[in-house]
Amino acid sequence: MLFKKKYQDLYDTADTECSRISKKQKNGDIPVHMAATEMFTVMAQKNMYFDFLSDLDDLELDNKKTQKS
Repeated sequence: MLFKKKYQDLYDTADTECSRISKKQKNGDIPVHMAATEMFTVMAQKNMYFDFLSDLDDLELDNKKTQKS
């Protein structure tokens, strides 16, 4: 559960960061291409988060199957 909490925090941080970048772009503080690049980087972090949770769930399922055997 500690792992899920840690990665949930990363997801929340990435989501907040995307919102901040979007606001900066809408205000004209940064050009669209820079905003897109920054958001792409943040979204990559989100994808890593989901991949990690998927792997973690697979490990937990494998562990439960092993314990039942």
